Amino acid sequence: MALLAEMSDPHMRAIGVITVRWSSIDGLMYDILRKRILFPAQAENLRHKNAGVARLAFFRDQLKDISLRPEEKSALDGAVDELLRLWEDRNKIIHGQYGIIAGEDGGLSLCWSDIRVRRGKELSESWLEPAEVTVDHLDEHAAAVSEAATPLRNFLYQRPNEGR
Repeated sequence: MALLAEMSDPHMRAIGVITVRWSSIDGLMYDILRKRILFPAQAENLRHKNAGVARLAFFRDQLKDISLRPEEKSALDGAVDELLRLWEDRNKIIHGQYGIIAGEDGGLSLCWSDIRVRRGKELSESWLEPAEVTVDHLDEHAAAVSEAATPLRNFLYQRPNEGR
């Protein structure tokens, strides 16, 4: 075991679930463009965008060029909005520097610290003080990502004539 933080199996599992859920977002957007909307060139272009905000923005831009029912457009735009809202917390979780802190009771807890927050193209000068990372917080984030991606999954797996 390389780090003390790795001793917390529940935390490591939760971070892994978050990582997998976020990586599935790229797959959903790719499959929507390639298989559902039939924009294979745009689907390939999506893969060449920087992960995260750039891919979400590119995906949304591609939706402007197709005819969607208003409720489909609203659902997909809402999904992108919610995923963008969750992105900064995702970066803290995925790219955070984890360690161990001693609590007032003498027990050890997983913490994160030294996380620089990117604002546009520049890193902020502020550093976060070490703060406990709870499994509940991680599980809540994983659930929020799954919920935010639901409209993407629904659109991808909906039969083409369903609801029309």
